[in-house]
Amino acid sequence: MEPGVEIDVQVDDAFAGEVDAEALAAAVAATLAQAGQAGAVTLVVTDDAAVQELNRTYRGIDAPTIGGGWGAVNPTSTRDRARAGAGPRNRA
Repeated sequence: MEPGVEIDVQVDDAFAGEVDAEALAAAVAATLAQAGQAGAVTLVVTDDAAVQELNRTYRGIDAPTIGGGWGAVNPTSTRDRARAGAGPRNRA
C-alpha cells in the first residue's frame, strides 16, 4: 500500500461469502493512486437496514439510500464537528 493511504473494508457477516474485501481494498488503492491522492477510506458493505439506521442517526432521514459517504474533516473545530454530524451524503 502507498504511504499515506489507509483503507479499511468492513463486510457484514451476511455478505462475507459474496464479497472479496481484498479486491475492494485494491480497487480503492488503485483509484487513489491514479488520482494522485492519499488519505483514509473506510468502505462498508452492509444492508438497507444498517444504512437506514445511519441515515436516521446522522441525517434525520428514516429511510435507506443508495449509498453514502462522509467527507474528511478535522473534528476539532465547531464547524467541522457540525459537518461530521451531518452524516452521509446520498451518492445516487
